[in-house]
Amino acid sequence: MFFEEFTSFLQDLMSTSGDVIVVGDINIHLDKPHKTNPNRFRTLLDHVEQHVTSPTHHSGFILDVIITRDNHNII
Repeated sequence: MFFEEFTSFLQDLMSTSGDVIVVGDINIHLDKPHKTNPNRFRTLLDHVEQHVTSPTHHSGFILDVIITRDNHNII
């Protein structure tokens, strides 16, 4: 259910005007490409930019997101 709701949230948010920043701790290990949930989440990010590229968890995982429009550089 998370993926469907987050997809809808992103679509609605990105269709608005103005700057957009989404931040949070999603508790999905984004740096594990062989797992289903990280792949599904990365697919959601195809038309936005995820700025966190290095580990944010003490065990070396990327759990946090900073998401903006892919054509804006507001960070």
